[in-house]
Amino acid sequence: MQKINSLPSLFFSAEKMAQEIIDGPNDQKKSFECIKLFEEISVRIRRESLFSPNETVDDVQTGYLKYLLTPYYLAQLKQQIMANRYQMCKEAKILNQSFIEKCIELDIIDDEDKKLFHKKKLTETQKRETKIAIFKKKKALEGQLKQLESHINLTNIQSNDNSEKKNYISNSETQNIDEIDLDKDVEDIQRRYYILKIKFLFQKAIEDISLIEQEIQMLEFMQKNSEKIEKEKESKNYDPKNSMSNDPQKKPFILHIPNENRAKEIQRDMFKPYVKMGRPMTEKEFQEELIQDGVYAQKQEKPTPKLDADDEKEADEALYQAREWDDFKDANPTGWGNRMTRF
Repeated sequence: MQKINSLPSLFFSAEKMAQEIIDGPNDQKKSFECIKLFEEISVRIRRESLFSPNETVDDVQTGYLKYLLTPYYLAQLKQQIMANRYQMCKEAKILNQSFIEKCIELDIIDDEDKKLFHKKKLTETQKRETKIAIFKKKKALEGQLKQLESHINLTNIQSNDNSEKKNYISNSETQNIDEIDLDKDVEDIQRRYYILKIKFLFQKAIEDISLIEQEIQMLEFMQKNSEKIEKEKESKNYDPKNSMSNDPQKKPFILHIPNENRAKEIQRDMFKPYVKMGRPMTEKEFQEELIQDGVYAQKQEKPTPKLDADDEKEADEALYQAREWDDFKDANPTGWGNRMTRF
């Protein structure tokens, strides 16, 4: 007689196996086994009516909260399966949607997160903003989850001696022992932990749906393309060198030119540059032509300031500047800097 495991122990073993599959190498056989376990869990949840359609998360028992993750884990495992990929992706999408809708139904998710799921036909900017919002939310929830996990571990070692407690606390992220209430109700901590975990995986499920939809589109395109090729193979005009031989847009054509001289001229000019070369011109002429065409704006020369003949100070300054410039040119003749390179 086969032993029937209790639902908590069955879920514990299935969840542990699922984490190993998701985080580890892709093991198809193990994935199928884990899917069977979660499908059995799902059947037993429905049979025992653990969740009522009229209740909220406050009405759900703490021990039942973890079973809400069943469709999420099933979706993750379906995504691991390579066989019958199109069907698996569709089932994974439905399971993720089922998980999200159940979270919304039980009022676990706030209104802001509900909007992320109900948004349709987003622009690229809105998609980017949504991704950033989901990422920030996940990071915040992940930090809270780690804190609660350490808190749960502390409550689990309450029966041990004080030295073990202090040793654990010194190795954990929490440095102040007074900040941790070791006598806090374990059930309350577990409840907060599972609710946070559901919220965290809710964000991940939204991301997964987007990725699955992209993969489904790609698979549908590949399927249509393969069906088209199969139809062509069945037709009489199938050419293996040109699988699209029946497509008038992709069918090769031959250009017949009755005039032999014209044909040679076309053949000769086939690989000539497309851009017509104009007359030779200097750089300055080319620049002036670009300015006339409006490609470049014409440089506006700064008008030289006129000296006031009556202002002696201004005239003297201009004279000194001119003399200094003449002295500099005398000391530095044109091209003198290149003389060291001449042998």
